[in-house]
Parts: sequence; C-alpha cells; structure tokens
Amino acid sequence: MAQLIVATAAAAVGFAIGGPQGAQIGFTLGSALAAPTQKSQGPRLSDLKVSGTEYGQTIPYCEGAVRTAGQIVWASERREIATTTEQGGKGGGAESTTYTYEVDLLYLLTDNEIIGVRRIWNNGKLVWTADAGATHDSLDASENSELWTRLTVYNGDVAQLPDPTYEASVTTAKAVAYRGRGSVFIESLQLGNSGRIGNFKFEVIS
Repeated sequence: MAQLIVATAAAAVGFAIGGPQGAQIGFTLGSALAAPTQKSQGPRLSDLKVSGTEYGQTIPYCEGAVRTAGQIVWASERREIATTTEQGGKGGGAESTTYTYEVDLLYLLTDNEIIGVRRIWNNGKLVWTADAGATHDSLDASENSELWTRLTVYNGDVAQLPDPTYEASVTTAKAVAYRGRGSVFIESLQLGNSGRIGNFKFEVIS
C-alpha cells in the first residue's frame, strides 16, 4: 500500500513537470524507491557450546617426534559472525545475511614437558609448520595464518602461567597453568558456516 501511495505521488509530481510522459516516469521511479528490500538469511547454529574432553581420556607421554591429536581441555562458546551484503535492483533491493563462527581452544598434548610443536595438520592438511627444513613461503604462511588470530605453544616449564585469554574467561582462581605438560592455545579458530571443529593433529618434539 505504501509503495502505491509513493508511486502515485511521484506520478503526480511527474505530470506537473512533464505531462503524461512525466507522470509515467514519476510512477516508475516512485515504485522503485518505495519497493521493500527483500531480506534472506543463511543457516545458523542454534547451540554455540563446544563439547570438550571427557574425564578419563588418555594424555600421552611423548619422547622424540610424535604426532598426537591432543585433548580439548577448555573451549569458549562459538562466536557468531554475521556478514550482510546488499544488492540494488529494479523494483527493490535484496539483502542477504550469512553466518560464520569462531572459537578459542586449549589443547593438552602431552603428559610431559616438550621442546615445541613442529607441524600441525587440520583434517589431514598441513596448516602450520615451524620445521627448519620448510620453505620460506610455508613458514611465512604459518606465521600469518588466516585460520586463527593467535597460536601459542606452551612447553610446560615450571614457571609457565595460564594462557591470558583462557585465564580471563575462567578467572585466575580456576585457570590451570598445565606445568609439566605440553599444550597449545588457539585463539579465534575460524570454523566457517558449519561451525565444526576440524580434526587437528600436532607433531610434538620432546
């Protein structure tokens, strides 16, 4: 109804300026201006919580170079990121909103102190390397990975402190430093629109 009123008013203005032809142009422009924006939304997750490791899961003692999946001992809730795009069109525009997700994760890797992590795979694909034999491009891509905003390896030394993001979330009184154990903290891991956490494997050096 509102669209018809605006179009009629624009036609009247057009007629006053340019006669019948002006009325036709005014009606067309008025209809386009008053046309409602068509909005659409992509799929969303209804549950943003992440399932962590259950009590009783094995934490391996590693010597040498060992590939391990580790255990998720803490996870933030998934954070939803909405991205809206607009497209203009004759007779009204279109607005589309899609949703992606990110999460913070703390992986416990070993039941002993480690030297570091050399490589990381996600769903079988190498996504990070600190291998001395890796190419410059691979090392640079790992340093500036778009898969997360921060990756920190904790070797488990006696002076180790809890990861600051994890500590801020659970409070200092409840944050575990995991001294004597190797761990990795991943901040803002990008999960795409599925919200699923990939199958990570870590090559630990100890």
